[in-house]
Amino acid sequence: MIYGPLIDSKGREFVFRIAIVLVSISYFLVPILNKSLFPGYFLAKSLYSSGIIGLQMLPLAADYVDNRTKGIMAAMNFGIAFLGGGVGALALKVITWSGAGPKGIYWTLSIMILVLGMIIRTGIKKGNTYYKKDPSGSNGETDEIKDKWNQVKKAFKEVPWVSISVIFGILGNSDFYLLTTGLVIWIKSLIPANEDPITISANYQVIFAVMSFILTAWVGFKIDKVPHMKLILPILTIATLGFIFIPFVDSAYSPFLYIFFVIEGASLPGVLVYSAYLSYRYYPPEIRGTLSGIANAICFFGAIIILSLGGVLHDSWRKDASFLLYAVLMLISLFLVLIIHKNMKIYQNKLSEVAMTKLRSFRASSCPKISIEDRE
Repeated sequence: MIYGPLIDSKGREFVFRIAIVLVSISYFLVPILNKSLFPGYFLAKSLYSSGIIGLQMLPLAADYVDNRTKGIMAAMNFGIAFLGGGVGALALKVITWSGAGPKGIYWTLSIMILVLGMIIRTGIKKGNTYYKKDPSGSNGETDEIKDKWNQVKKAFKEVPWVSISVIFGILGNSDFYLLTTGLVIWIKSLIPANEDPITISANYQVIFAVMSFILTAWVGFKIDKVPHMKLILPILTIATLGFIFIPFVDSAYSPFLYIFFVIEGASLPGVLVYSAYLSYRYYPPEIRGTLSGIANAICFFGAIIILSLGGVLHDSWRKDASFLLYAVLMLISLFLVLIIHKNMKIYQNKLSEVAMTKLRSFRASSCPKISIEDRE
């Protein structure tokens, strides 16, 4: 919520500089403060979280990528997020092989992050941008906070894709836990004590990852060429129907569990790609930072509520409760998207009528009246 207005008022490069420094400092402090769990380690963790949130909120793809290729960019971001974990693990191994201890690893990463941040900062400052600044003010933002909040409310009201991107964002924030920690906890309840739930869960996660890469590439190339609802509705429907197999899972090696991950891997990532794409494409540039902050806050707290409720149901009802709760969330999201789509058509029809009325009025007032004498 703090970063959003700062992005709009102070600029992208200013917030990026703060965020990258916070992340670098947090890595530098961990070896120094590791003996003090509180408040030392808590301080380092807080600095890291603050910096990462700032980096995540920067609307660089929306600013620097043309509308015709924003879909490909959204898909690339999703793929890079998957690859980032692997690259990070490889970097850690290389540093470890060099003989560096824990302190050397953290300090090396701290320096690497700072240097990489300085390189990227140069690109943000000098690179071409498709965000056209308003000559009436810095970055086109208004000086009054009240006006900015009014613009945010107007965006939610008049641009239906903003609401849909938030709904998909809540799904995305929740499914990460569901398919990692939530899956391990569920698998553990289905196997003997001598088996490793993490290894078994990894097999399903690999299936999900492979299907995700295929779908992400396909959606990335289609998203800018096909009307949104023609892709969103089938993808969301298939992802919702995939959860039908969850109640039939009676073991960690059930064929229904394999089918579930194949279906979700071939559908759910499309929802996440669309969440990023819609924010890139339809958040108004002059309030893009503020709107992103509010949307992220809604997604974050929504995910916390859903995951907490899933944990309570897991302990008090059944072990697959988190997955069943997510299925209900998917179904609700599908209905909400259909309702928003219906209202969108009504709103677009009204806009068309208003536009045609203004066009007729303009033509009537601007066209000169020609008399019979003029014709002669």
